[in-house]
Amino acid sequence: IHIPKVKRRLEGKDLEKEFNAASDFVQACTLSVPDGLYLRFYGLHKIATEGPCTAPPPFPHKLKPHNEWNAWNNLGDMSPEEAMNEYIAAARELFPSWAQAYYTRMKDEETSASATGSKGPGPASKTNELELGEIHVSAREGEIEDLKKHMEAGVAVNTRG
Repeated sequence: IHIPKVKRRLEGKDLEKEFNAASDFVQACTLSVPDGLYLRFYGLHKIATEGPCTAPPPFPHKLKPHNEWNAWNNLGDMSPEEAMNEYIAAARELFPSWAQAYYTRMKDEETSASATGSKGPGPASKTNELELGEIHVSAREGEIEDLKKHMEAGVAVNTRG
């Protein structure tokens, strides 16, 4: 499966769909996101979902909220669409396995819809299921709660089977 680079900016429903999938995945994986990138994801997510920062800064002695506010505020007047595209690009770079699973699922849904002549998602492909670990299947299917449980149990994400 080819993972598109961000040469072409996503728009409309495609943008929202991929942003929501990336956001769900990143939020489920916050333990494996380095602090600096966490703040970048936070700021981009706030812009994408609420627009530019208009909130007053929190008290400086509250370090985490203050750092999060700075991450959001420092993005200035970035548009929600630009923030979504940057969020997706960062998720693709940090979690290439998520991007691979996402595009595999999208291709499976398109193939299923065109084969049945129906609109919308079809049944998930089981082609490589025997080669994938349970954590990978959970990621591919977007099962965030199962994914969290696997990660909390210390399941290795970079091995198969």
